[in-house]
Amino acid sequence: MFGEAGHSVVVFDPFYAPDRDVFRGEYDFITATEVLEHIRNPRRDLHRLWNCLKPGGWFGVMTGLALSRARFSGWHYIRDATHVRFFSRATIRWLADQWDADLLFVAPDAFLFYKRIPYPCE
Repeated sequence: MFGEAGHSVVVFDPFYAPDRDVFRGEYDFITATEVLEHIRNPRRDLHRLWNCLKPGGWFGVMTGLALSRARFSGWHYIRDATHVRFFSRATIRWLADQWDADLLFVAPDAFLFYKRIPYPCE
């Protein structure tokens, strides 16, 4: 949809668009719509994506979030064979802390990380 609107885009998904060249670019906005659950090594790949984001940029994510341990085993999301990792609100908050990012939950399964612009020391 972004491409159709005239924006320059590149696509990555470990299953459906596995072009790792995306990690060589710098981006103003990164969106991961139904992608995080496909990433086998989130520590490595999310760190790489975050490092590709320019200061002042946004990282938008949409993924099903695990609501509780008790409900996990009956959750439909875990039955998809391409879903290899799962996240909770606590995990998302932890990521924001690790990245020193501002975090906005904009819907039950959608959130935005903002990469702060470093201020120069005077």
